[in-house]
Amino acid sequence: KDTPGTRWMMIAVEVDESQEVVAQVKEELAEQTKRTGRQQHLSNVARLISKNPRFWDFLAETVDGDPGEWNTARADHWMKSIVGMGSKAELDSDAPEGVKKIVAFHRLREGFLEWQGRNGITE
Repeated sequence: KDTPGTRWMMIAVEVDESQEVVAQVKEELAEQTKRTGRQQHLSNVARLISKNPRFWDFLAETVDGDPGEWNTARADHWMKSIVGMGSKAELDSDAPEGVKKIVAFHRLREGFLEWQGRNGITE
């Protein structure tokens, strides 16, 4: 980390023909809204995940401790600190600085989904 060029970060985004960033997450949520008839928000997904006892088990195994030590409030606080947000509503923002938070949330969610798959949890 002290030698220049030994650490880097990349964020890839989809662009359309006019080189405008495609709001892929928003498009996916809009499609989901059409299918379900209910408006979908990424903040709601985050809320549901933090309430999920399986997520608490995931945190106990991958972060620290006993599953009994995790609850909705602690999982919510941990998620906000890892993603870098003060409120889950920031995941629904169009602001450019929100992209980093959305990417971080998706990484966290993907890790949780992979963990569920490895543990035979399909629902």
